[in-house]
Amino acid sequence: MPMLQLAGAELYYEVSGQGPPVLFIMGASGDGGHFAKVAGLLGEDHTVITYDRRGNGRSPRPHGWTTTSPEQQADDAAGLIEALGLGPVAVFGTSTLAAVMAMAAELAGTRRRQVFRAERPVQS
Repeated sequence: MPMLQLAGAELYYEVSGQGPPVLFIMGASGDGGHFAKVAGLLGEDHTVITYDRRGNGRSPRPHGWTTTSPEQQADDAAGLIEALGLGPVAVFGTSTLAAVMAMAAELAGTRRRQVFRAERPVQS
């Protein structure tokens, strides 16, 4: 099971395919497994990166960790891309939280090509 030690967390991730990289970020309490079907399809001509966000799915909750922020999640995504030596990447986020993280990853300086949001963040 591929795991990455990163900034006090352990992240489960999968990389498949070959070609321009695409990072998929799942929102809410989902995990990277939700992208298995699309990873299989895009893997024919893209490198597909999926992962379970900090404390979700197969990425265990760090000791003493109680909450997260879009900035922390963006740093995790950027750290994953850096550790894998991939970039620039296209980032696809689902759910409101993932959309915020995708935008935060862009602001955090992640080497990215494009950011796609499946749902717009709720604004009040």
